[in-house]
Amino acid sequence: MKKTILIPAGLALALTLAACDRAATPADGNAAPAAEASATDAEAVKQAFAKFNADIAARNVDAIKAHYASDAVMVIPGQAPFEGIEAIMGDYKAYAADPAGKYAPGAETVTVSPGGDMAYGEVKYQSTYTDTKTKAVTTVDRYNLTLYSKQPDGSWKVVRDVNVNLPAAG
Repeated sequence: MKKTILIPAGLALALTLAACDRAATPADGNAAPAAEASATDAEAVKQAFAKFNADIAARNVDAIKAHYASDAVMVIPGQAPFEGIEAIMGDYKAYAADPAGKYAPGAETVTVSPGGDMAYGEVKYQSTYTDTKTKAVTTVDRYNLTLYSKQPDGSWKVVRDVNVNLPAAG
């Protein structure tokens, strides 16, 4: 039951963030500090998301781990959700050990919630890996939605990492 709720809940959160008014003004009318904080948060998440994608492409497992919250969940097509940092890292270690493993991200976009405590990054990417069942090298086009939560220390951590296969071109 828990796994069935995680995916819809993550997608609902993403849709809620996407629907938010990005130009929201605080109730006290003090828009300048809010705009400054929003711009600072947006830049921090943009940098974190770019580094996250670069670390995946470089197969830097230790650096990848630093991006995730301890209770994060990652969803990959055809597999049960990976719940918690150790389960997620097990998948990344397998990717890093795969000689055919390749991650090629496209253009990245980032959106921060008006409250400044949640954000999401989106990217289309190409993933190449050795299929564990057929042993064939496989390349797929995917879409990723990464949900971030602002931590008490001001850093941003991945709390949900949802990947879906895109239809074949043509």
